[in-house]
Amino acid sequence: MKDFTPIPDSIMRRRDLKFGAKCLLGRLKRYAYKSGQCYPSLPTLATELGTSLDSIRRFIAQLKKAGLIRVSEAGLGRGNSTNYVLCDSPEKVAAHPIKESPKGSRTPPLLVGATEIDHVTPLRDGGARLELSNLQPLCQRCHQRKTNREKRR
Repeated sequence: MKDFTPIPDSIMRRRDLKFGAKCLLGRLKRYAYKSGQCYPSLPTLATELGTSLDSIRRFIAQLKKAGLIRVSEAGLGRGNSTNYVLCDSPEKVAAHPIKESPKGSRTPPLLVGATEIDHVTPLRDGGARLELSNLQPLCQRCHQRKTNREKRR
């Protein structure tokens, strides 16, 4: 459907989010479309939602706290751009950190999908095997690097 962005009922029913934060999430979803990330400016979002910059900042903070978005500042061109990564569920926020672009690059940061689960504290060092606080999702490359560092210790 053109010019229509659904906001899931699971979001609309949340009492920890203000109505404006729910609307902002809808706008970000519209900008992100299939990629799951977008770069609209705060003034653009404020104008489109008919609210102040301070309100937009509060709504962003609510969405971050709820685990529905990740935010990264990225230097692009002359000014700074904000990268919003949308998460369908709070669990996906921790999926893997945003990879920052190389210094001086005009390429926006990218989210790399996690493909492996890693123990924060290795089992051999007393880490709990199935304790959620000791598990972190990583992409294959980062997991291999971490594993190699731990083997050298």
